Amino acid sequence: MPIQIIHSAQTLKLGRIDLSELQPAVQQAELERIARTEVMVSFDLARDPLWRAVLLRLSPHQHVLVLLIHHILSDAWSRAVIHQELSALYNAHVGGRLPSLAELPLQYADYAAWQRQIMEGEEGKQLQSYWLQQMRDEHLTLGFPTDRPRPPVQTHVGASKTLLLRNELLQKLKVLSHREHATLFMTLLCAFNVLLNRYSGQPDIVVGIPVSGRNRAEFEHMVGQFINILPIRTRLSADCSLRGLLSQVRDTCLAAFSHQDCPFDMIVSGLKLDRGLDHHPLFQVMFALEQSLLHDLELSGLRCKALNIGPRPMPYDLIMIATEEPEGINIVIDYNVDLFDAVTIERLAVHYLNLLEGMAATLDVVVSELPLLAESERRQLLFDWNRTERAYPRVAGVHELFECQAGATPDAVAAASEAGQPGYGQLNERANRLAHHLRGLGLERGTGRALRRAQSGHAGRNPGDRRARRSLCTAGPGLPRRTAIVHA
Repeated sequence: MPIQIIHSAQTLKLGRIDLSELQPAVQQAELERIARTEVMVSFDLARDPLWRAVLLRLSPHQHVLVLLIHHILSDAWSRAVIHQELSALYNAHVGGRLPSLAELPLQYADYAAWQRQIMEGEEGKQLQSYWLQQMRDEHLTLGFPTDRPRPPVQTHVGASKTLLLRNELLQKLKVLSHREHATLFMTLLCAFNVLLNRYSGQPDIVVGIPVSGRNRAEFEHMVGQFINILPIRTRLSADCSLRGLLSQVRDTCLAAFSHQDCPFDMIVSGLKLDRGLDHHPLFQVMFALEQSLLHDLELSGLRCKALNIGPRPMPYDLIMIATEEPEGINIVIDYNVDLFDAVTIERLAVHYLNLLEGMAATLDVVVSELPLLAESERRQLLFDWNRTERAYPRVAGVHELFECQAGATPDAVAAASEAGQPGYGQLNERANRLAHHLRGLGLERGTGRALRRAQSGHAGRNPGDRRARRSLCTAGPGLPRRTAIVHA
């Protein structure tokens, strides 16, 4: 049986690595290598501690602190709490004061006991029943087109693309949201659902959204894993109105938030899904709108800033995280590099902004009319790629042009059918054999015109026409009764 052990205190050994003797370029490369290596080293859940720290010395006055904490201990909200507490302890220490932190009204064990009490009671049964009702009877895997086949075992190698939703568009979306009794998050999620629908062609979309889980004031200053994931399901059709879709997303989100205390793993276990190693259950993409939390430490006598050491490991196929900044909404798209190319994600980012621009302009359209493509893409698809006309010598016959092509690209496929795919050279050779065979039967230049007159009801006026028709129809076994004349 699992048991709970709470340590009264725990000593953390700080790793130290001196890089100060290296040249700047080599030093930076080594810093990034060490940081990436530390991030990818797994924790052993059976052993303490589940967090570690390494201090890299670049010079006597420049250091990098790499702090790694297992997700089972903390979440994004906890990061800001840790920075605040670390700053308070450091500043007290260098100021000669006794380090101390305010006593918390509750501990994480109290939160765990409270959550367990809910889920073991009648309220827990109602919460789980709601989610099982929402997610029942459907195949929920998103058929999002990928650049490469999905590996048999899901990989977690990630990369990121950043885009900015500028304040001018942001203000329009806020006004729209207020008018429709929705939040900005609901409006952004609505556009994201349309994007997934247009890419996948599926009318039934499930997106994971994270919720902080800190719905009580006592939890706000606590370090721990409170975050929960909610599967938000949206049903779209090509002829549904955009205003109606936003209303559906709003109502679905409000109902989900009122049932957010059901842990995600209980939803998955209750659905008894067929589990596979190649994709995440229930949903494969996630969307989030986050507050701009404090990430930089405030340490007395030091200037601190956060360093980007590369993409985070990717638990899903694609994650879109929007954060409101002074200049607008900063959107980061994290994606699995074993599924998507960077150029695909860049195009997806542009399409998402186009959809938001269309929403800001009007909601009085059906979903299928919402603009997805940029004007340059529309011009390329409708005009540039359809300019297939080519100049060719008008004095030459088609058969002569075909022979020129056969000489230039004899192995290129000229025609395709169930019987095969002959190349230009092979097809030209067959045409010549047929032409010589027909000549041997007495057909000459102009016979084709005579035959057409004969077939159109003029046969009989000229004995030669009748002879040509009989010659073609008796050209030999295996030849069709109507054969095009090929000049060689």
